[in-house]
Amino acid sequence: MSNLERETPREIVDSTLKAIHMAGDLLLKGRRMSLEVLDEPPYVPSEFVFRELVCDVPHMLELTEEQQGRIITMVCILSAFMEERATIQQALAEKPEYARREVLNLIARIYPELQIDEVNPRKFKLGFGLFSIQVEAGGKTFMALKDLVAPNRGVASGLFSGWLVSRIGPMPLVRGFRKETKTTRLHEDVHAFQSLAGQMRFFSLEELAEPELVRAALNEEIRREDFDLCRQLLKRICKLTRHYIGIELQAYLWEKRTVGADNLNQYSESIELVHKAIFNTAFAPNSGLTEKEKFERVYLTILQSFKLEHHRRTLNAYVRQAVRDYDGEDNPWEWVASRIMILPPGMSPGLVRLVLLGRGKELERKPRLDTVKPLAQAMMIYVRRKTNPEDSGRGGVVTRKRIKPFLELLEATFNSREPFSAICQEFGIRGEDFSGLKKMIIKYARGSVPRGERGKVKRRLETTLFA
Repeated sequence: MSNLERETPREIVDSTLKAIHMAGDLLLKGRRMSLEVLDEPPYVPSEFVFRELVCDVPHMLELTEEQQGRIITMVCILSAFMEERATIQQALAEKPEYARREVLNLIARIYPELQIDEVNPRKFKLGFGLFSIQVEAGGKTFMALKDLVAPNRGVASGLFSGWLVSRIGPMPLVRGFRKETKTTRLHEDVHAFQSLAGQMRFFSLEELAEPELVRAALNEEIRREDFDLCRQLLKRICKLTRHYIGIELQAYLWEKRTVGADNLNQYSESIELVHKAIFNTAFAPNSGLTEKEKFERVYLTILQSFKLEHHRRTLNAYVRQAVRDYDGEDNPWEWVASRIMILPPGMSPGLVRLVLLGRGKELERKPRLDTVKPLAQAMMIYVRRKTNPEDSGRGGVVTRKRIKPFLELLEATFNSREPFSAICQEFGIRGEDFSGLKKMIIKYARGSVPRGERGKVKRRLETTLFA
C-alpha cells in the first residue's frame, strides 16, 4: 500500500488519481499535436489549439479548483516553453549556416582545446526537440564533444549536459546521422524539459572530500563517529540514484522501453567509495563492535545496492503489467509514459502501482529483494578482513600462506551461522536458501585466492560447508 492510500482519506485519493489521469491525457494529446508540427512552420500548435484541448477535457469541473489550476498552469508552462523554442527555430531556419557557426563559437569558448573542422553539414547540424535545441554531430565530432563534456561516460547515442546552454536552456548532444537519431533526440528532449522544470538532481563530488570519509576510505586514523557521516552520505547517494532511475524511466517509456540495469551505474563509483569507508570503520581496531555487529554493518551496507536494483525492477514490473492490462484506445506505452511524466522523478513503487494499476491491485509476479547474494558477499568480506587485518575495503586477494586460515575461518563462520543468524531471521533467509548461498560463497572464495589454488578451494568447500 502506498503512503497516499495509507495516510489520505479515500475521496482525496480518488480525486488525486482522477487529476493525474486527466493531466496525463492532456500531456499525451498535446505531445502528439506538437510532434506533428515540430519540423514545419510554425513549429508549434497555436495557443488556441491548447486552449481548446483544455476545454475538451471531460469531467474537468469535477476536480477541485486547486487541481484545475495546476493542470491549466502545466499546459501554459509547456506551451510557453515550446513557443520560445519555435521562435528560435524559425530564426535559425532562415540562417542555418549562421546558427551552426554560433554554436561552434559557443563550444570553442567553453572548450578552446577542441579542434573542430570548418562547419560541414555532413559533420554537424542543429536538431530540435519540443523543449530544446540540440547539437547533432556524427562520428569523430560527436566523440570529441562527448569526451570533453563527459569524459567518464561510455559510448552513447545521446548525452545531456549543462555545459552547452542556449537561450531556452541546456543543449543536449545527439549522435546524428543514424537511424535512431530521432528517438535519441526525443529522449534527450525529455531530459531538457526535466532540467527546465527543476527536476534534475546531481551529486557533488565535493561531498566525497569530507574529512570523515577521506579518513575512513584511506583506512587511516578512523574515529567511531566517522561511520555516521558515511552512512548519511550513502543514504543520500542512494536517494539520488532512485531519483535518477525515475528521470530515465520518464524518458525511456516514450521509446517503449524500461530502465536497464546500466542506469544504476550513475553513482556506482561514489557508492563503492563510501562502501569501502564503511567497511573500514567496521574493522577498525577502535570500532568497539562485536563480531556480530561488524558482520551486520557490512551486510546492511551491501544490501543498499541490492535495494536499488529491486527498486528498478519493481518500477519496471508495474510498467509492464500496466502495458499488458491496458485496453483503451491509446498506445499502451504512451498511456503509461504520460502518467509517469506527471509523477515526481523520485516516485515510489507504491505510488506508481496506484496510478498505473489502480487501488487494491498488485503485481502478478512481484520482484523479490535478493537478500542471499549480499549475505554471501558480506561473509566473504568479513572473512577476508579477519584473515588479513591490514587489508582495506572489501579485502584483497588471499595469499597462498593465508589460504588455510582463510578457509578454516570461512567454514567455521558458515557452519556456525553465529555472526549472521539475526540477519537470516530478520530477512527471512531460510534453509532452502542455503544451497544457493553455498554456491555463491564457493564462487566468491575461488575468486579470493590466486590462480592455481581455485580448484582445490572449490573441492574442499564443496565437502566442508554444511559439515
